[in-house]
Amino acid sequence: MQIQLKSLAVVALMAAAACGAEPEPEAKASEGASVPGTTFTVQDTMLDAAVAAAGTAEPFERATLSTRLMGAVTEVLVREGDRVRAGQLMARIDARDIAAQRSRV
Repeated sequence: MQIQLKSLAVVALMAAAACGAEPEPEAKASEGASVPGTTFTVQDTMLDAAVAAAGTAEPFERATLSTRLMGAVTEVLVREGDRVRAGQLMARIDARDIAAQRSRV
């Protein structure tokens, strides 16, 4: 984008120079002679390319997580927005209560 702005500035300067009055022939030959016209100052400027927008982010797909075991979640291995694959471990559940119930039977 910065290159486009510089190109635009060069074109603008050329157009402005073309619109000025034709200098006297002796003024062309002499050094330091001033040429009538308009002077433009070109500055290298950066423009912000950020765009602000309001909205709600929606996932491509939704999934309901459930387990056949009851227990406390001890560790969550993924974060919201992470990509996961089928069979990937997403959380660890403390199954000591289930193991204790099995041993009583």
